[in-house]
Amino acid sequence: MRSSTACSAGTSTSRPVRQCLPTPYHLVLGVLSLLFFGHVDVMVRSLLLAAPIAAAISAYAGAGSVLARRWVRGFAALLWIASPLFTTALSDGRLGVVFVWICAPLVAVTLRRSLTTGSIAAAAGTGLLLFVITAGVPLLLLATVLGTAVLLVAGRGLRHLWLLAPTVFLGWPWLWAVVREPGTLLTMPGQTIAAESAPTYLLAVGFPAPIDMTWLADLISSLGLGEVSADILQLWVPVLLLPMLILAFFTLIEARLELSRLSWAVGLYLGGLLLAAIQVHLPAQTGPFHLIGSYPAAGLTLVSLGSILLLSLGADRTAGRRPGRTRTAGSTDAKSAAKGTSAASSRLPMRGLVGLVTVAAIGLIAIGAGRSTSSAEAVTATSESTVPALAADRAEGATQARTLRLDNVDGEVLATLVSSDDGTVLGTSTVTSAETVGGWPWQRRPLPITSDQVLVAQAASALSADDAGDVSGILGELGVDFVLIGQNAGSLTNSVSVSEGLLPVGPTSSGQLWRVDKPYSGRFLIRESEGQVSTATMSGTTAKVPAGQEGRTLTIADAADGITAKIDGEPLPQPKPGEEAWASEFDLPAAGGDVEISLNSPLYPVGVIAGWVFGLLSLIVAIPFGRAGNTAKPGRREEKA
Repeated sequence: MRSSTACSAGTSTSRPVRQCLPTPYHLVLGVLSLLFFGHVDVMVRSLLLAAPIAAAISAYAGAGSVLARRWVRGFAALLWIASPLFTTALSDGRLGVVFVWICAPLVAVTLRRSLTTGSIAAAAGTGLLLFVITAGVPLLLLATVLGTAVLLVAGRGLRHLWLLAPTVFLGWPWLWAVVREPGTLLTMPGQTIAAESAPTYLLAVGFPAPIDMTWLADLISSLGLGEVSADILQLWVPVLLLPMLILAFFTLIEARLELSRLSWAVGLYLGGLLLAAIQVHLPAQTGPFHLIGSYPAAGLTLVSLGSILLLSLGADRTAGRRPGRTRTAGSTDAKSAAKGTSAASSRLPMRGLVGLVTVAAIGLIAIGAGRSTSSAEAVTATSESTVPALAADRAEGATQARTLRLDNVDGEVLATLVSSDDGTVLGTSTVTSAETVGGWPWQRRPLPITSDQVLVAQAASALSADDAGDVSGILGELGVDFVLIGQNAGSLTNSVSVSEGLLPVGPTSSGQLWRVDKPYSGRFLIRESEGQVSTATMSGTTAKVPAGQEGRTLTIADAADGITAKIDGEPLPQPKPGEEAWASEFDLPAAGGDVEISLNSPLYPVGVIAGWVFGLLSLIVAIPFGRAGNTAKPGRREEKA
């Protein structure tokens, strides 16, 4: 432990319900969990297992929009699931990237149908897919807005307003937060993982983070083949990508692609690379002890789309061209036959190159699978909670008490204020994460911590000192009933054990647990005029307040703005807050009663219901009724060249 100052700098706190604003990501998780009877854990496991197959099928279907030959579509699908961004997402548990990898190819199918047939259903279906994509990678919202604007300006029909409609209807609270805090687009939904930034040359080949070949070095060593440095093995990855680079080069100079398709492929690649290079240098949120840069998922998604489109078109044109036919009689037959033989012989090396690219793609999949066995960021399933069952029951019970968890991280004390769902993917929010950093893009800095976070830092500093004194007062003000010391905390456990105001509960699977010695419990407290404090029992969002004397106040240990309290529909007055006050307080009548507590504006539920109604309308509109007009088969113009 270095100092109390380091402890304060390393403090993180949980956020209240209003601050943890539901995002499109939460909505997608909730809808998908309905298919598993509300079991989010089972849904996540099933999604990660089925993601490669689902993404491959989606890519095969999407490739049909521009490619005619089936084997080339399969080639594109293999490259799609071999993308380093996708394989890294599977090992790290980044569900947002998985959403994008399943839905993005289908956008090509539905959008093409909308453009060629004028189908409103196809446009609405595209909008629903784009909503899921935005939920997974928020920064891609800019691509959605830009694409919609281009289609409208080009006069392709007002039906393409449906591309944005589902996002506006279902995600309007999050969109309003984005307007107030644009940095929200730089964050990734779900639990924060502070990945190391990749150098530009790795971004250019689709890797979101430095390559970890420790697993292969360990495998070689276990097979008795000698000791090989993981750094040496990393040098073979560019060699593995060499066939792809050669195929891309020949595609550019030999394939004679249509200018529009070539422009799309190159534009997506270069635009994505530029975006990814900018992203990794922009701080998006704060970690326990340092800033966390923006994860380059948005940029690398465009890089993957552009490069795979280029490679697939190149394979289709250079390795799949048929000999030209001619009906000219006489001496031209020999010339035509010679040209056909020459074309066939020139295709053989290109087919061999496509075969090498296929092998390289399988190698990339193996690297991604191996990384999941050795990476510290790899996602793993566990049956253990971040807090013991006793503390979890108190958090979800009538008092909604919190637990202060202390961990020793490389000699620093990390303090985390945990409530019922904090520390899970359902207890995090891109808006909350973005609010910790401010400033222009070229000078983003951490913002000063709030008053409640200062109090948490003071409590952690006191507990980590050997002569802390009585800490029950500070912890009670935060609504903390338990103190948990994580595993392998070293001397931190001894410091907490001698602190006054704590009663030992004993060891648990999550660490050593202490109970705060105080006569009240939880975050909702009734303070008498003489200073005595008692617990206000909660039932949902209603606090049960017994009759008592005049001058009492209801204190809610929550830093959210806009908390309101009412009795029989009448708002309770609030006393004038002090300079350092952060909790919400309300004057209570002597008669007591049931106090309805709201963390949002009264119009918020109305807006959410209206959004769901219009979202359901989008789903109904997306259902294709009747038969659409005929469209030309994809790829025919490419075959004629």
